[in-house]
Amino acid sequence: MADSKEILIEQLASNLEILRAGAKLTQEATAKAIGISRQTYCQIENRNSKMSWSVYLSLLLLFSSIPSTAELMGKLGICVEEIMNNLNKQIRG
Repeated sequence: MADSKEILIEQLASNLEILRAGAKLTQEATAKAIGISRQTYCQIENRNSKMSWSVYLSLLLLFSSIPSTAELMGKLGICVEEIMNNLNKQIRG
C-alpha cells in the first residue's frame, strides 16, 4: 500500500498549482482550508517538501468539493471515487 500512496501523492503534488489556480485560491487560503501553514503548503506545492498522507487526503477532499476542480481532477486522471474504492479494498484485505 505504501507504493500506491507514493504514486497518488506524486500525482496530486505535480498538479497542485493547476488545481489551486482552478479553484481560484491563494496558497494562504488553501493552506488555511486544510489546516497547515502557508509556508508548509508553499514548500509542498514547489516540491521542496514531501506531502504527508493526511495532507494528501485533505487536499483531495478540498479540491473534489469544488465543482471546477472536481472536473479538472478527472481530466488530470485524479479519480477520487477510484482512489477511495482502492483504499477501501486494501483496508478490508
